[in-house]
Amino acid sequence: MKYKILDYLPLLLLFVSPVIFLTIKNFNNSYPLNFISTLIALIIVSILIFFIFKILLKKKKYIKVLYFLYLFWFFQFYINTTNLNFLSLSNFSQKIIILIIIIIISSLLSFFLNQYIKNFIIIFIFLNFIYLLSDLLIPKNFEKSDYLNSSEILDLKFKNKENIYFIILDQMTSKKLYLEKYALDISTNLNNFQKKGYKYIDNTQTDNLESTKVISSIFNLNKDVSSKERNLFLSENSKSHELLFLLKNNGYKIWYLDNDMVKCPVHELINCINKGSSSLINSPIYHLFSVSIFNKVYKYLIHEYFVSFKKDKLYAHTEIDKFLKFLKNNQKLIINKKNFIFIHNLGPHHPYRDRNCKLISFDYKMSDDEINDYRSSTLCVLKKVEKFVSYIEKYDNDATIIIQGDHGFSIDNNIKKRDKDIFNLVKIPNNCNLSLKPITNNINIFKNILNCI
Repeated sequence: MKYKILDYLPLLLLFVSPVIFLTIKNFNNSYPLNFISTLIALIIVSILIFFIFKILLKKKKYIKVLYFLYLFWFFQFYINTTNLNFLSLSNFSQKIIILIIIIIISSLLSFFLNQYIKNFIIIFIFLNFIYLLSDLLIPKNFEKSDYLNSSEILDLKFKNKENIYFIILDQMTSKKLYLEKYALDISTNLNNFQKKGYKYIDNTQTDNLESTKVISSIFNLNKDVSSKERNLFLSENSKSHELLFLLKNNGYKIWYLDNDMVKCPVHELINCINKGSSSLINSPIYHLFSVSIFNKVYKYLIHEYFVSFKKDKLYAHTEIDKFLKFLKNNQKLIINKKNFIFIHNLGPHHPYRDRNCKLISFDYKMSDDEINDYRSSTLCVLKKVEKFVSYIEKYDNDATIIIQGDHGFSIDNNIKKRDKDIFNLVKIPNNCNLSLKPITNNINIFKNILNCI
């Protein structure tokens, strides 16, 4: 009896599901569509492998050999691709044990292959799709803010026309957590900023733990960004994003400098500065192999030797560096005033750098000591912030400046385990008195600052 097309569905799912898992997990970032080309390529490769084995081997043998290979391919990605990662892959002996287990499971399933096993594979993969999609589909509940309400914000008339700078430092946690959790004392750096008129606000927390949601909450002036209309990266409706509406009513131009991972949102009121291009971090091939058991092989054979020149070119400068270069070439912006400038600096988020900002580890998956890399990347960021502060002090000293982390840090970039406490450094008008609660939400602080301008 000839095999029907549906009989090969488990094989196809096994081969392409790692990319589908990655697409779902990266859906809230700005680059899930980058995986489509890889998905199509894998489908074509899967079909080619199937016909090659069909020609070379006998009917019964080629099916079982294919199942073994595809099961092995699937499981060695599955361990680190899904949220069910129960073992750390940093230890070499653990990797060997996991590899042996995968070979045994793949061998048993392929050797005793029958329709029940095929059905099990399909059900297992689809249950994982549902599991990963649940985080996207289940809305989160937020408490109502007791600070300035929407109508009060939209009716605000700024008292001056000074420039406003808002810098996001990706994964920059609080001073307290740096010391208690990561053994890094940044108090000296903060004291230097305070001598220049800056104020560090302790106990600042965020209610959103993903960059796109944090940025959307800033532009909505509302921590609840559960609806599509409130997602800055999905909706172009200016009335849905209260900050854009407020700035427009006060005659401000809006400038946005993005990074390689979260692109400048498409909106008629937003002017994108040096819009980031797709590159290594966005690369689907990189994502695919970085979650493989063989990620170190990828790192040393491909990453280090074949794309190192591209890596150095793409990440030679931080987003703060790029912005200062932009300002030097556009001095009239500062002189003309009435600019809201938003900068999403990728550090201390990976790619990690040493304290002098030289690249040392491209990704948390490739890092041998992630916490140490995070600490050194933080020192690099503080160095760049000092550079920014010095420039603004010289050319735009009356500006309002907010420098915040979007969310905190977590090992292996685990969103659910990220710190809620964030870095929060501001330079505000002298008349601005921030009456703050012991633990203060980042959006409430920003709304109070806007009320002072």
